[in-house]
Amino acid sequence: MSVESSTLTELAGDLTKEKIWSYRDEIIQLGFELSEVALIEALPASGKSRGSIQWAADTGNKMTLLAPRHSLLDEEYEPWCDKFDLTSRRLASFYRDCESFTKTDEGGYEPIDPVAEDLMDDYQQGIDGKHVHAQHRDSTCQQDGECPYLENLSFDPDEYDVLLGTYRHAHVEEWIDGRYVVFDEFPGSAFLKTFNGDTEDIISAYLQEIDDLPFSSYRDLLRHHRDKDVQDDIESWKTNLHESLTDSTHVRQSTNPSVHTMAPLATLAVIEEESLENDWQYSILGNGRRAVLNPNSNNWTFLLPPDVSSAPRKWP
Repeated sequence: MSVESSTLTELAGDLTKEKIWSYRDEIIQLGFELSEVALIEALPASGKSRGSIQWAADTGNKMTLLAPRHSLLDEEYEPWCDKFDLTSRRLASFYRDCESFTKTDEGGYEPIDPVAEDLMDDYQQGIDGKHVHAQHRDSTCQQDGECPYLENLSFDPDEYDVLLGTYRHAHVEEWIDGRYVVFDEFPGSAFLKTFNGDTEDIISAYLQEIDDLPFSSYRDLLRHHRDKDVQDDIESWKTNLHESLTDSTHVRQSTNPSVHTMAPLATLAVIEEESLENDWQYSILGNGRRAVLNPNSNNWTFLLPPDVSSAPRKWP
């Protein structure tokens, strides 16, 4: 649902900062009272971001605030939490907190040594940060004790009024469960994942690692996934798919550089694909996930929205 926060016409001739903020607070309150996701549209500098933190202070409700950039958390949200006497916690960030990476002048992060390069490669294959560090215990960040990134993962969310992170933190259920969730600015493409020409290699590497599907490669899958004699195998594989979607064992154990934890989902996208009139391919993957294949570039793009169903659905 979209909650319009445009100024009421009858107030346009008699606006004050206090009236704008009062109306802003009413809209924020309405957004939290809804049992569905609310989109608040407002002009810049109208104070909706600050107002969200103030709402947490006024109501005593716990919140998880997710922003597009760490700089916003540094410069705005942490000071606002302090101003309103709210306890806050910055959520662990793989590149920002791990001492195996250094920040560049452009705002990105780069590995400091060859082991850190291996850390980055594994992380980009979809392996979570804990397992990446467990695989590379010789990394610089773990030589003088536990890596700061791993240290920052260990805490009790209930001890904090506000958890502050970026969009990808929305995928961690324990940081969402029972908390009101605010996305600062529209996430846009934050939950899109495009494999630029690599989907074929990723799927082929996966099919070569498992025995559950009777296909040897992406091309083999593409040609034969509709054959009658393979449907029982496909249905059996799909029955156990939920577990394999969260299991990165095949990635951690494989020496193939093309493996990726999203390979099962990509394989499902090929199996479930339907053709659209514009020659694009479209797949419904469950839990709000979608995939489309661009016929011009042969690139699959996946929509991977976070599951925020454990957040409160309505303000008490």
